Amino acid sequence: HCQYYAIDINPIAARAAKETARRANIPLDIICGDLVSPLSRMKGSIDVLLFNPPYVPTSMEEYLESIDTSASEHDVIAAAWAGGPDGRCVLDRLLPIVGEYLSPNGRFYLVTVEENRPKEICSILKKQNLDGQKVIDRKARNEHLSIYRFTKRVTE
Repeated sequence: HCQYYAIDINPIAARAAKETARRANIPLDIICGDLVSPLSRMKGSIDVLLFNPPYVPTSMEEYLESIDTSASEHDVIAAAWAGGPDGRCVLDRLLPIVGEYLSPNGRFYLVTVEENRPKEICSILKKQNLDGQKVIDRKARNEHLSIYRFTKRVTE
């Protein structure tokens, strides 16, 4: 029995994803929440975790403005891409806990750009017994995107 979830902190994005899944007849549960916290009961049992964080390097000021939902000028769109100085402000919150959520055969896929320092990300996750490798590169307009796959290292 498979369950599919999509999580977004932005309620507008969550509603749009829900409508897209409905129209495409995809059995996807959409959750408005922060990172993987809505799935805390599923620690150790997620087989595939895909993460497309806001990865674009921006000033810290722009990042903070993008997440300040109390500001009258809150930019909902910028929150989807504004990632702070190295594009990792959101990602760096997930990295310390991602290994806890994966099943023994789980996979973690991550969208990055070079400014996110993917080799450093691989080193951080290696400490959680996760081995990473780049599985695809794509140029999308002015961005050079890479997808990394992390798997749990088999220990005897």
